[in-house]
Amino acid sequence: AWLIVINSRFTLALDHDIQSWLLPITNPHMTKIVVVLTSIGSPAIAISLCTLVCIILWILHERKDFWWSVCLLVGGNLLNFLVKNIVHRARPADKLVPQAGYSFPSGHTFGTGILIMIVLAFFVARIKNKPLRITLETLGYVWIVIIALPRIYLHVHYPTDTIGAGLLVGFVWNTALIGYRKYIH
Repeated sequence: AWLIVINSRFTLALDHDIQSWLLPITNPHMTKIVVVLTSIGSPAIAISLCTLVCIILWILHERKDFWWSVCLLVGGNLLNFLVKNIVHRARPADKLVPQAGYSFPSGHTFGTGILIMIVLAFFVARIKNKPLRITLETLGYVWIVIIALPRIYLHVHYPTDTIGAGLLVGFVWNTALIGYRKYIH
């Protein structure tokens, strides 16, 4: 976040280079596809799906996992909101679709990342078939990238916004995991 706040040359160059790679594929047909993808990864959808996962954990009588997931979901999204409002990074001026709010970190990428991590930890990790489990884990991580890239393509986020969201997911997840191992499990 600090590199974003100070407008470091590194982050500016990285943002410019990655956005330049996407320019050759930018066209109205691709934009329609990308708009659909980005709507699937919206924070509202991610929070709704995380809530559904929490309900399933409750139904399965996994109370500790339920409460840990609820705390992770609420605390993580609160932290993402706070970082957005502390950093105050404006969105790119050349957006392909209207988008309000601050740019850093990407809420779509963050929400999807938290959702995928919860699903991987409490459902996919229980799958005994190792090739299937590895395939689903890989698909989960790929899905996070699939949600992040359209945000860059649409110019509603800089690439470093999605990278920052991924790093924030990692921080929140690992911090919560330490708490889970120490106090819950």
